[in-house]
Amino acid sequence: MHQLRDPLFEAQNPARLTDAAWADHGAAAAPRFVGIGSPHGDDRLGWHVADLLSRRLGDAAEVIKLETPIDLLARLDAAGRLVICDACQGSGAPGTICRGEWPEMDVIGNRAGGSHDLGLRQTLELAAQLGRFDSVSGPIVFWTVEAAQVKPGEAISAAVMAVIPELITRIEKDLFPGDHRCEASPAPIR
Repeated sequence: MHQLRDPLFEAQNPARLTDAAWADHGAAAAPRFVGIGSPHGDDRLGWHVADLLSRRLGDAAEVIKLETPIDLLARLDAAGRLVICDACQGSGAPGTICRGEWPEMDVIGNRAGGSHDLGLRQTLELAAQLGRFDSVSGPIVFWTVEAAQVKPGEAISAAVMAVIPELITRIEKDLFPGDHRCEASPAPIR
């Protein structure tokens, strides 16, 4: 689990969702956010969103960073709501945000991550065939953002950075549906 606390960030961002603000969500399995990424340009998206959510949500949600979609298979145990975020290519203009909910897979496409990897779509299909979703007590939601570039060592592009505040707000609504505290404006990206 990836958990970060930054007192300066919290002081500068009063809209941060505190642990106490989520205390009434009961003893059910905590929602789980999985950011999939790499250190290659816009493919950093999932990791970056995971870092931001970890700061904002504290212990109210389990926040995980993974390198490949197939790593998700080992992280489906006793999850509440499951929200996944990954960059994609071939689905629209850079910065285009897409949301899907299992088993609706049209927004992901069929492309695998590489010759030896399974992509997000293939991983979710395999998880279903293996019965791995049986331990997930809520819906399985995935968010993708169209990447502009995935060059090794490059930073996230301006087109993708521009949509991250909206993406964070929408992901929080999926993690905690119906909760008015999710209406807080997203913290600025620094």
